[in-house]
Amino acid sequence: MKNQYVGDVGDFGKYGLLRFLIEGTNLKLGVNWYLTQDDGTNDGKYLQYLRDNHNSCDAELLKCDSKLAEILKKITHDGQKNGTIREIERSGIFPSSTIYYNALLGEKVSHEKRDEWFKKSLEELKCDIVFADPDNGLSDTETSGKHMLYSEIKEYYKSGKSVIAYYHFDRTSEEERGHKLQEKSKLLGIENYYGLRFHRYSARDYWIFAQPRHRDIIVERISAFVKSKWCNDGYGHFSRVQ
Repeated sequence: MKNQYVGDVGDFGKYGLLRFLIEGTNLKLGVNWYLTQDDGTNDGKYLQYLRDNHNSCDAELLKCDSKLAEILKKITHDGQKNGTIREIERSGIFPSSTIYYNALLGEKVSHEKRDEWFKKSLEELKCDIVFADPDNGLSDTETSGKHMLYSEIKEYYKSGKSVIAYYHFDRTSEEERGHKLQEKSKLLGIENYYGLRFHRYSARDYWIFAQPRHRDIIVERISAFVKSKWCNDGYGHFSRVQ
């Protein structure tokens, strides 16, 4: 995650999904931003959805969570500029009990520094569910701060936490990505896994690895999500990963 992404349309989908999944539950959320430095590119600049109501798809997207839309409009000055993760943390988007780990990881980091950074996140994120938001998703071996390692999912899971992780789209087919979710979950020894895909503009996947004690409530919330406006308003902003 970079500050330059805050408020982008991908942010709206991400926060909306998390808000929906934990709504009405006793699950305590923790967020590891996997924070890296801004890079000066135009990535994360799609804010037009917050200011252009002439686009019917964008208008319907905002109706999926009008409270979230209101908060993001305020943070971005009605879609004029990106906000910061600190503003997100203070905004009330998530429950006041939410724990944030916002230590800078950086894009280039030694194994020792990364291990130290990650161990500190394990100590600080005393929660039920960890949401991990790496720039470029998941990797087996890539140590760049832009990725979350599968071994880090395993460590969070071993510590008793369910995990929701951003999975970056690659050039493989939807079917292949679905198979990869199954394959990786089995290798990690996780039986309860689910995937949801956000389709607006640049598609994104979110992989959910549920602890056995969280399984029923997470399945219930996913089922409700799939029946909600997010998936059934005629635009299909989200769908299940099959």
